[in-house]
Amino acid sequence: MINILLRKTPKVSLSLQAFRNYLKTIPGAKKHGDHAVGERECRVKDIVARASPGIGSAGKISYSILVEGPTETLESDIILYMKPAQKSAISHVVQNAELEKYFLHDGQRTVLCSYAMQAATPKWLGYTSMRGVPYLVDEATAHSEDLEWDGISDLRDIFEIVTFLGQATG
Repeated sequence: MINILLRKTPKVSLSLQAFRNYLKTIPGAKKHGDHAVGERECRVKDIVARASPGIGSAGKISYSILVEGPTETLESDIILYMKPAQKSAISHVVQNAELEKYFLHDGQRTVLCSYAMQAATPKWLGYTSMRGVPYLVDEATAHSEDLEWDGISDLRDIFEIVTFLGQATG
């Protein structure tokens, strides 16, 4: 069960229920092993609502959820974000009622498409809904690796890297 360390207000209680529902969307294979994700392992330490950053989510409310990590050190704590799921850009042009039947909502669609398109997906990737609004949930990355440009001096290498980065972005 999820342990709660924060004062329950109606908004927090609603967020916690959405969080419990989200945990059910994480595939079983990601719930076992080292640093497993699952209801018994999750101890919510805090939930904060805030205005969403970014162009597509501007003005919408998202949530940051602090979950105790596998050890009691603060460095192992996990920060998740729960943000409103967006409709697919192409769905504004191409509408397919037959396809829409396969998804509960846009949060689920986004997660399932991520699983279909990526060989390795984040272990915290999931979805939920709150008051009828679909949400996407994932780990907020505190640190990201940057490309080491120091060893790249040949123009052909630069073109090759730019090509790969363009393909990855596309």
